Amino acid sequence: MSEWTSSEWTSYELFCRWQTNHDDALMYEVLRRATTGDQDAWCWFYHAYSALVHAWTQSYARPLDQEERQSIANEAWAKFARALTSDKLGAFPVYRMILGYLKQCVRTTAIDTLRARWQRFAHEESLEAAGAIEYVDHPLETLVLEEIKAAMFCALPNDEDRQLADLMLLQAMSAREVCARYPDFQVKHIYDRIRAIRERLRRNPRLLLLLERAAQEVAA
Repeated sequence: MSEWTSSEWTSYELFCRWQTNHDDALMYEVLRRATTGDQDAWCWFYHAYSALVHAWTQSYARPLDQEERQSIANEAWAKFARALTSDKLGAFPVYRMILGYLKQCVRTTAIDTLRARWQRFAHEESLEAAGAIEYVDHPLETLVLEEIKAAMFCALPNDEDRQLADLMLLQAMSAREVCARYPDFQVKHIYDRIRAIRERLRRNPRLLLLLERAAQEVAA
């Protein structure tokens, strides 16, 4: 990395070279400068990975709208910048672990935001624990706890069912919206499949247990 530590190279020049060869050593030096208070370096580090952070945010916070996802991305960047001091930077043995930490900041910020939204909904709508399985009739933006989502996907037998569950239960899309986006699906076929998916989920004891536990935690 010493080749790039010379002050003869500006952060912008390092960024431009990184765009050409994606040498991690270049962006490591940019980040090192950023952690010493170089705001210009922070700007170019952000510019290098803003699209990646956006993609992570899209993945972790799909039920939210664009403005809310941007807010999550902004908070994740702020969390990353606050935590990654020049002293802590040296604790990462490889550069890819630094990007892994940035991804973790996005993930935890998204989970906290979604959990807070779920808790607000519970207070506003007075969730009935006995009928918690009926969550499949509501947008799953209110039930995005990762354990529940993982259990739901594990309970489904094939990729098509998982895709429909994601689109209609997690993202609350209608059958016609699904067909408009994915022409291979047919409306009647979707209604038949989603009915079968709901029945399968209602019979899954692990999912029922997780839903009841989530309802109890929110009510506590």
